Amino acid sequence: MVSSGAAQACLLVLLCSGSAMAKMSRWERVLQAGADATVSQAPAVAPAAAVDSGPLGAMAPAPAPMAGPPPLPKASDALALTNSSLNQLQTLGTYQSDHVAPPSAVLQLLNGSGYQQALGQNPYYAPQSFQYTLPDIFFQLDALGIRQFHFNAWKDPNGTLAAHPAGLKLAGTSNVTLDPKYSYFGYKTFGDPDFDFQSSCVTLETCLQLIQSWSVNHTDHIPITVYLEPREQTLLGNSSSLNQQLASQPGEPQQLAVPYPINGDDLVELQNTVYRVFNQSAIILPGSLLGNDSTLQVATQKAVGGSWPEMETNRGRVLFVMVDSAGKYGDMYRQLFPDLRNATFFVSQPGNGNATIDNSTVFLDYLGPLGGGSVATWTNTSANAAVKKDMARVQAAVRKGFMARVAADWQTVEAREDYHNRSMDAIKAGTHFLQTSFPNVAQLPKFAYSVLGSSNATYTNYTVSLPLRLGGSFNAGRCNPQTSAGIVANETASGCGSAADNALLAPAPGPATAVSA
Repeated sequence: MVSSGAAQACLLVLLCSGSAMAKMSRWERVLQAGADATVSQAPAVAPAAAVDSGPLGAMAPAPAPMAGPPPLPKASDALALTNSSLNQLQTLGTYQSDHVAPPSAVLQLLNGSGYQQALGQNPYYAPQSFQYTLPDIFFQLDALGIRQFHFNAWKDPNGTLAAHPAGLKLAGTSNVTLDPKYSYFGYKTFGDPDFDFQSSCVTLETCLQLIQSWSVNHTDHIPITVYLEPREQTLLGNSSSLNQQLASQPGEPQQLAVPYPINGDDLVELQNTVYRVFNQSAIILPGSLLGNDSTLQVATQKAVGGSWPEMETNRGRVLFVMVDSAGKYGDMYRQLFPDLRNATFFVSQPGNGNATIDNSTVFLDYLGPLGGGSVATWTNTSANAAVKKDMARVQAAVRKGFMARVAADWQTVEAREDYHNRSMDAIKAGTHFLQTSFPNVAQLPKFAYSVLGSSNATYTNYTVSLPLRLGGSFNAGRCNPQTSAGIVANETASGCGSAADNALLAPAPGPATAVSA
């Protein structure tokens, strides 16, 4: 018989433990379950034999049991930003944030001469270009401090675009079971529907739900920026030879995927996808920056009296940027929402091109291969020259008041070459979002990946991270060296540098017209 007091004590323990578990978010429970599983799967430690410690025959205590797995890193959002503005922060981001490397059979297929010829013999598209796998979104947020994400947005109204990837059929692989979400209708996030189709969340809505779930359980986080890139161009296009090969064999598909074109109504549906997950109050909207100003550039650039909003008032919120790399979707979106006043998305444009930057654009992208060169003719000298040219543009844009997203690596080339100058110079130039496919995942366990893919370590030890703050603490962001009085040492209890010091960074007054990057 158990006494009533003992029973009450047991009940109290159960209630307390249940309450603690209830306070954990879904993904924190997954994390704890994974850690518990790791401990339970560790080899049992046999009881140590007693050791004779001396003539008295006293027995030494048995050694302590084997320790469990080391604790996961946990990024802090505790950066003091009381007097700091949104553009005074520098954060780490990931590209194609849900990416999982294709199956090895598909990678081998892409290495064939016929496929390389179809890809234009460009070594940037060697199989290694797709051979990286990022951990699940939760672990990127919680353990790696990622605060900038990028997702593709493929229109898929019928759930058929990647329901039967051609790469699997062409590789003779029939034993792969796809996630049921590939057959859901709505926007998909994979790299390519036929060959680079694996994803840790598959649908855009699912990817956003993971961010939202983490956000509502960490309401003091610094703002998260999500780039959404509409896509309608596949890797190999409409290859007649591959279509003939597919049609000559039984089973689906009978041809390569044909992407759906994206129009203005589809961009509205892209907005609706966001609102199915996030409340409007959780989003930093372009209109909130515009106020009574005529354009977003006027509203945010110091030279004409503008300023970015304060960071502290935007903790726990998310900002969305639609990528307009081809010069198509920005104009389409602005026709729906002139000046972006009533829009949900900001719009980004390439900063290293020749196109004129629209007055409503305050986000610039510096992505793509260095100098447009080929990895086959890669040299550090040519890469350094390209970096110097790009980073001069980045620094000028940041000092003018634009927000810059800069690639630390592209198509895994920098990883293959173990080339770090691009990322280090981007940090110095003041990029706000340093985007990589290779964050430092060394301390993450296997359960951080919902879909197992080819390991990054198969051909590189290259990783990208932001320098630690003063004192060595691991934070999700740091003060931007170009917009915070020029030095990171200005991280103080009152934010990123004093107002007087930061005022000195404003460029000379000039017209607020569109600039040519």
